[in-house]
Amino acid sequence: CNSLIPKLPTVNQLVLQAAAILGETPASIRTGNFSTPPGTVFDAGKQNGFFYQPGQPLNGSPMPYTSLPAQLGFIAGQGQPLPTNSGANSFFSATTSPTTTTPATVNLTFDFQPRTTPTFALNQDVGDINLTIAVANASGSLVRDVPAVLQIRGAGGTAVTTDIIGDFLGTGSAQTDQLAALGMTSSLNVMASALEFDLGIPLLITSDLTAFPPAGPGFIPANSGFEFDPVHGLFDGIDPIASFLDASFENNAGNLLAAVNADLAIAFDASVLLSAPVPTAAPEPATLALLGSGLAGLAVIRRRRRKTT
Repeated sequence: CNSLIPKLPTVNQLVLQAAAILGETPASIRTGNFSTPPGTVFDAGKQNGFFYQPGQPLNGSPMPYTSLPAQLGFIAGQGQPLPTNSGANSFFSATTSPTTTTPATVNLTFDFQPRTTPTFALNQDVGDINLTIAVANASGSLVRDVPAVLQIRGAGGTAVTTDIIGDFLGTGSAQTDQLAALGMTSSLNVMASALEFDLGIPLLITSDLTAFPPAGPGFIPANSGFEFDPVHGLFDGIDPIASFLDASFENNAGNLLAAVNADLAIAFDASVLLSAPVPTAAPEPATLALLGSGLAGLAVIRRRRRKTT
């Protein structure tokens, strides 16, 4: 028997999920429902979704949407996880693909400017990314959410290895897999200006989300993710519900620095929303209620854990 511990969403994740459901930006949800001190939160807003094609207006704007929108910017370094609009040297963006049909992949891009040295010693800790991977069964029902760490390690010269560690099988002990074993892809490039790491993760839409309104044109249909365990019929991927990730990368001096610390969610139109963590001070309960029981209920229900045998 594997007992799964309940985990409620954070206030910031509720804001992000409400924005994804309503088709708004996180900033608009905060402005209308939360009291947030100026300068403490920076939202990147919607990233490029598959309905927004180059040359088409975005949300009524007359300007064509031909490139990635603003990234989240951070000051890399220990104790500096909050993003900033100026002086940033680490950047993060996320999109879905393909861009003309039902999305199947979430693409994460990390740009880390403190690293311009292109070679890595054997087993050097190049970077670590912490994120949550969802596991579902063959019927599309959520089985578990798995806290996972992606380890980028030097393999000598310009080569690196990428392994991901987490209890995807639900055995009680973490397994170490190559990214391809979970249907993930990656690439790492070091240029004169920055280290860039790109990560592609299968999009997993579970059955508890496909029936949730608003259904209709633009609603993401069920998607099975990647079948990583055919014997037990288990599928993995990243799901649309707002979740947290962080990343660290090594600079030229050999120091591992905090690079990214953010929440992300996928809207029903397949655009991706990014938001930094909210301040440590929590809003009043009455403020939370303004989100509405239905919006909060989706995230709470989605994160509810049950016992599986």
